[in-house]
Amino acid sequence: MHMPPEVHNIQSVLDIVEIAKAIRLVDLGDSAVKVASLNGEYPFHSHDVDEVFYIVEGELMMDLDGSDSVPLGTGDIIKVPANLRHRTRTSTPSRVLLIGPQ
Repeated sequence: MHMPPEVHNIQSVLDIVEIAKAIRLVDLGDSAVKVASLNGEYPFHSHDVDEVFYIVEGELMMDLDGSDSVPLGTGDIIKVPANLRHRTRTSTPSRVLLIGPQ
């Protein structure tokens, strides 16, 4: 017998997530779907899987190693390929949906 899928309301989860924290909603193989609230500048890093950022609310800069910075705002989505060093920068809190490493 199959269990019914667990349903998450992203807006409700975003309402409780703390700055610089992520809440994992669903696992997808080597990746996970998470929501996070970002504020400030984060260090450059990379992952061994692709990462997708969907900006639910706010604005941020995505710095990609070897490329120009990419400005992102509410409704924008960006894929960061596996092993590409990147970081986010914000001047005000931004809320994002992430698909990336667990």
